[in-house]
Amino acid sequence: VHLESGAPVEARVHDVENHGVEKILTLRVGDTMLRATVPARTDVAIEQAVRFAWNPDKVVMFDKGSGVS
Repeated sequence: VHLESGAPVEARVHDVENHGVEKILTLRVGDTMLRATVPARTDVAIEQAVRFAWNPDKVVMFDKGSGVS
């Protein structure tokens, strides 16, 4: 995702996992939780409100029941 102030979707940061060159964020949008990667240098904190956009070519969706993508 791309975190930017004018982006179309607002979320709250639920969790931040540091993985060296990137961070994996768990974002809460209403009742939905999303996981997204951002560069490690991205400054975010749990419960921070963020706005984001994404590249649709990089979206991977999984079936909640089976886990199949």
